[in-house]
Amino acid sequence: MAVMHRALMTWLLFTLFLIFITLKLDGQNVVWSWFTIFSPMFIFDGVVMGLIIFKCIRKVRSNYRRSLTGGSGGAAAVSLTGVGSGGSLGGGGTSILSGRASRLRDRGRDRLEAAWNLTMRSPIQKHIWAAICIALKLTFEILLCLKLEKSHQMSAFVVMSPFWMLMSALLFLMLRNLYHKDSSYGSESLR
Repeated sequence: MAVMHRALMTWLLFTLFLIFITLKLDGQNVVWSWFTIFSPMFIFDGVVMGLIIFKCIRKVRSNYRRSLTGGSGGAAAVSLTGVGSGGSLGGGGTSILSGRASRLRDRGRDRLEAAWNLTMRSPIQKHIWAAICIALKLTFEILLCLKLEKSHQMSAFVVMSPFWMLMSALLFLMLRNLYHKDSSYGSESLR
């Protein structure tokens, strides 16, 4: 999704949400449920969560492909992993081929571990934090709708707890980015 499309979708959904909530609170003869009022926010959260998942999958796949193409061919490591000692599947002694196969197998395993290590760096962590924040926001919205519908008797503490966890997570991220100079969140704009 291009930046312009994301901005237009965001403005459209927020405008619809504000119109719906204004109609509901203004005393108009609107008999909609609160879930209908919050439906633009639910759509927005779903689209954002889908984009986050798509970007995570794309990043993991590109890191894995990059780890396979770096160095000597990864296909040789895959094709020689079943070769036992002596150059056959059940041979007895050690040979040059079995030593080479184990080195290639270890090299392939190292590439897979390198791909995993690359995925756990800040771009993936950034997406994971965003997914956690969207999940907390969605939980808060659902609990708020349930409280406003008066279908469940909940205390304000239960309704507001996801909101306060979201604010704590955002405060943690902000402070971490302020004090870590090598963080990829704030340093991208400086490069």
